Amino acid sequence: MKRKHRTDEELENMLRQLPPIEDHQSKQELYHKISPEVQKTKRKMAPWIMPSLATAVVILLLAVVIPVFLNMVNSSQMEQSTSDNSASEANRTMESAEMPDESVDPENSQPSTEGAKTERESEQSVSSSTEEANQSSLDKQAELAEQTENSLVKEVLPGKNAQVIIPFTKVYENGRSEDNQAFVPSEYGLSESLLKDVQIDIEDHEKRATVTFPDDFTVNGSTWAEMLTESIRWKVEAYSVETIKLESTSGGAVHIGPYGEINELTPINNGEYYYQLYKTPDSPTEFLVPLKLDEGRTILEALMEMKKEKHLNYVSPPVPAHVKFSSVSEREGQLLVEVSHGKWSNEREVTTMIEAILMTAKQFGYENVQLDGIKLAGFSAYNLEEPIGVPERMNTITISE
Repeated sequence: MKRKHRTDEELENMLRQLPPIEDHQSKQELYHKISPEVQKTKRKMAPWIMPSLATAVVILLLAVVIPVFLNMVNSSQMEQSTSDNSASEANRTMESAEMPDESVDPENSQPSTEGAKTERESEQSVSSSTEEANQSSLDKQAELAEQTENSLVKEVLPGKNAQVIIPFTKVYENGRSEDNQAFVPSEYGLSESLLKDVQIDIEDHEKRATVTFPDDFTVNGSTWAEMLTESIRWKVEAYSVETIKLESTSGGAVHIGPYGEINELTPINNGEYYYQLYKTPDSPTEFLVPLKLDEGRTILEALMEMKKEKHLNYVSPPVPAHVKFSSVSEREGQLLVEVSHGKWSNEREVTTMIEAILMTAKQFGYENVQLDGIKLAGFSAYNLEEPIGVPERMNTITISE
């Protein structure tokens, strides 16, 4: 069955033909009927949600704002307190300055005066004690330096037969006196000094030594002339002088045997000497003795010379024949020596060799020596694992009065 389609006009005509419909309800009745439906909501919200959200927001704001506010309040209070204290202190200072002396009660002010006096006396006492302590320390240092200077005496004496010159240091345990007769050179295998009649003055500022001889001074023979000049050069070696001036008492030149008239000597230079051993049969004391090298020799050549026999009386090599210098080099002021060796006779043999090498290295201007390759069980005289510093002095003789 087909559905009949009507036009809009047909529909409108049909609607007009319907009977009229009238609503006899009053406006109030109609309002009361539809009012409940209008007020109804499709979904109700829980009554506690909005207050809770509002409370949370307030708490969050308080958590952020309160600490900032407290910090500002504390800062303000501290500034106010500081300002009040400063003002109060300033007022007290002004009142104290403006108050006349007559208004001060002596009885009330006495404790303050006595307290200030006591404080000043305490400060003066502490200051005085500090000054006394410092002065005492300086006095002790000066006394110690004077005692050290008096107890250490550097000497230079010829050996027997006047073939070598031996520098050494006398150490007096109980101090030195002008009448000290405790040292007898012959007991150590040494001869008497050649400088007894000579006066030596050291001018530190000018780095100069002035040696004054008597006008009638004489010396016989080339051997004694050489021993004399070497004695002078080694006597002033410790003072690092650059000039050695010779003069007589009257100011003239000095006549020294076959050398003729001399007015100046050359100080000892680096690389001029190496060391061997000196010991006489009648003395228990061994000395390191400097022997001259030919000009221009190296440290390796000097070490090799230390192994050689020199055919001098009482002089022997400090380096045993079984020792070989495998390598000799230098690094930043340090001498590096590597050795190989056979069997040592005793520990003293090793110690003597090391001391001679140290002094020879010092004569060449080195400050430390690293020795490698020395093997001896129980050796304790030196720590061979580290560089060894060259000694300040050599051939020390301790004298007890």
